[in-house]
Amino acid sequence: MLKMFNAMKKQVPEEESEEEKDNRLLESMQNLKPDDLLEFGKMQDRVICQVVDKASQDNETFEKIHLVQNEGQQNPSRNILWVGLLSQEDKNAIFDAAMVSVKEATESVDKF
Repeated sequence: MLKMFNAMKKQVPEEESEEEKDNRLLESMQNLKPDDLLEFGKMQDRVICQVVDKASQDNETFEKIHLVQNEGQQNPSRNILWVGLLSQEDKNAIFDAAMVSVKEATESVDKF
């Protein structure tokens, strides 16, 4: 929920005071339905599946992996893993890094 709040906060016009921004966002969040949160989680999983192609347990050696959205599609012997195996903390970190990369790429294209 905090992750969604922070993402929404970035979309509020900057000329508003912090209090006005927070009030507007709290209002928006009160209108969220459980389905909205589920959709956000699914979208996050889709992004993670698209951007992750390697993994490491020791941060020195990396193995190629493929993440899938459905548990039935996984095949650990072929390094095909279900995204649901990742902790929410790891998912958030991967998603944040992907979004930073997208923002940087967008800014580079705008300057081109």
